Amino acid sequence: MNVTKLVISSLVLFLIMIFFVGGVYASPIITVGTDRNSYYLGEEVVFSGANTISGNVSLFIKGANVPQTYLTNATVNADDTWTTTFDSTVYRSLDPGTYTFYAASDVDIFGDVTTFKSDCAYASVAVSMKRPSLSATADSDTVTQGDILTITGVAELPKENNGILYYIFGENYFSTNMASVTGTSYVLNIDTTNLANGQYFVVVQHPMYDRLFNIGPVAAENGGYDIKMNAQGDYASDSSMILFNTNDRQSANAAEALCQALDTQNIDESYVCVSFIVDSTQGNLLSIIKGTHSSSYTNGDILTLSGLNTNSDYVHIYMDSPKGNREQLSISPIAVSDKTWIWTCSSFTYAKMPELGT
Repeated sequence: MNVTKLVISSLVLFLIMIFFVGGVYASPIITVGTDRNSYYLGEEVVFSGANTISGNVSLFIKGANVPQTYLTNATVNADDTWTTTFDSTVYRSLDPGTYTFYAASDVDIFGDVTTFKSDCAYASVAVSMKRPSLSATADSDTVTQGDILTITGVAELPKENNGILYYIFGENYFSTNMASVTGTSYVLNIDTTNLANGQYFVVVQHPMYDRLFNIGPVAAENGGYDIKMNAQGDYASDSSMILFNTNDRQSANAAEALCQALDTQNIDESYVCVSFIVDSTQGNLLSIIKGTHSSSYTNGDILTLSGLNTNSDYVHIYMDSPKGNREQLSISPIAVSDKTWIWTCSSFTYAKMPELGT
């Protein structure tokens, strides 16, 4: 009886040893997986798995607008594992969506074309490819000269990217720089100390799928910056073409020219544009003298405003309505004397006043 038990135990131990010596897997298999369920277009997708059937794994892709297409192959390691990457920048025509990737143990080859072998063992995995998003919001649309304007936003970047590019266009003014992205957020703090009164445009640019800035600024020998473009590579390369020089275009015209170039079909960059106004005449309002009316006016009332201005020698008066309209009330600049100013409208009879409201 003891001999029988010993024989059975030895047989079980022998079978267990065969299982582990022969490999981790009891039967021929092939598997495939990724480290994430979704990636941004422009990222590298990492695939890995096991293959006990053959010494190579061939990777294919298939999607709604993509026929089953061979991508690459990977050599199976001694421990039956394999890994490979898919660089989505190579396939710039991919649209956002879900794609199925196949890991095949064998392929058919017709001439130079590698095709999927329908009767071979394979495994598949679904991967979502997302479009990176970009946004920008300024904390104010009008800022007093010398204050800091803060722009915050979201920039979803593939991990291989180093940041975003931004430009500031104004009358006789241009600056540009890179901004780092923490997680998916970024912050731009714009110092307006050296900015003259007027409107400015900020264009924030995302490199998108190819992880390259195809459009960007290069310091020109004769002054200013050349905005250059290379649809097939980096904007600073020798094969780039000059779109315009920042000394030749100003403010809105330059910002519009840049945005039109970024909208070109063969440029994959995305961008957002925000504007703001620098107004050195904005001061601290001292008082509003409203005569016999405490909170409202009717046509014909006298309106008097006064305040402080330590930034310039004049003030302009504007009025904002609930509808978002802005009307200039003072026809000519109001002189500042001893850092104070006063303005009186003796005939408050503006035709648009009933429309403008409070």
